[in-house]
Amino acid sequence: MSGRVRALRQTAGPFFIVAGALHFVIPKVYRRIVPPYVPAPVAIVYASGVAEIAGGAGLLAERSRRPAGWWLIATLIAVFPANLHMALNPGDYPQVPGGAKALWGRLPLQGVFIAWVLRAMRR
Repeated sequence: MSGRVRALRQTAGPFFIVAGALHFVIPKVYRRIVPPYVPAPVAIVYASGVAEIAGGAGLLAERSRRPAGWWLIATLIAVFPANLHMALNPGDYPQVPGGAKALWGRLPLQGVFIAWVLRAMRR
């Protein structure tokens, strides 16, 4: 395994564990970005946090790396509509630094994260 793939693998798992844990540390921040059409927003915040933690932890072990990677990719796809909603409704999110440009700039990051996970789950 190349050093780059190893580094991607070693950082992806902890990154998603921390990202998921933040859903529990600062849930109000995440609650504010749940689109109004999504039912049970607090439950969604915690469920997405658990999904990220589980996927990140799964990336750490060879045995669970591939299923965990697919789990994380599904999670990233599932939260994409919320990111799109934010970009389409920037006036609803004045607390986001950078405003509309930042919200639109976030959209391609989902693809970057998916590519990162794909690389991290390689054998």
